[in-house]
Amino acid sequence: MRNAAIGLLIVFASLAVAAPVPKQLTDENVVKLFGTPTQPKDCSISFDKAEKALTLTAVPSPDQPKEGVGEYDVLWSPRTGREVDGDFDVTVSITLPDQSDTSVTVGLYASYGEKDYVILGRTLESGGGVMNRRGNTVKSVITGKVWNSQGGKLIGPDEFGVRLTRKGKTITPYRLIDGKWETIVATATTHDWPGKGTVGVYVLASKGEGTATFREFKLTLPEK
Repeated sequence: MRNAAIGLLIVFASLAVAAPVPKQLTDENVVKLFGTPTQPKDCSISFDKAEKALTLTAVPSPDQPKEGVGEYDVLWSPRTGREVDGDFDVTVSITLPDQSDTSVTVGLYASYGEKDYVILGRTLESGGGVMNRRGNTVKSVITGKVWNSQGGKLIGPDEFGVRLTRKGKTITPYRLIDGKWETIVATATTHDWPGKGTVGVYVLASKGEGTATFREFKLTLPEK
């Protein structure tokens, strides 16, 4: 008979691994500007009060899945979160500097649980002959399966803006091009999303240590 599960590791029938219980910080400046910060073990969150800038630094968790939708889940990442109920419009400016020997994804997310979420941002890969290759990333996960995904490789820039909106049943990703928000083609996801969810910023590392800095986070909700 198999021994009892060790520590907090729980194996479900789907073979998904439950994320560890992370540390929650209570810095009032961070909460006011970005939402409630959550810091998993060995990751870090720092706030520059003068610049009103939030820096998240991530390392892979030993329990983090290496494949499947679980590897994209922000539950493994240092992040911030604000609760939403229904429609929203959230934007942020991100600096993703050159880094060595890492694979990291950074950006915005909208989460309705471990099996229903959307992530939007940019990846950076370096090491093994690859020097700071960046690519746009959008993934929509519904009932634990990738419903919509898009990625593209590019070089730079290291500063960029991203936006997620929800109107009714549709969540739409945008990127900032020459000062204007442009929809990322064919990545809007229409689904019977629950009303209540969480939106915020995140940094998720799958190799090495990865970091990014966030500014000008803005969440707009419809008037009730």
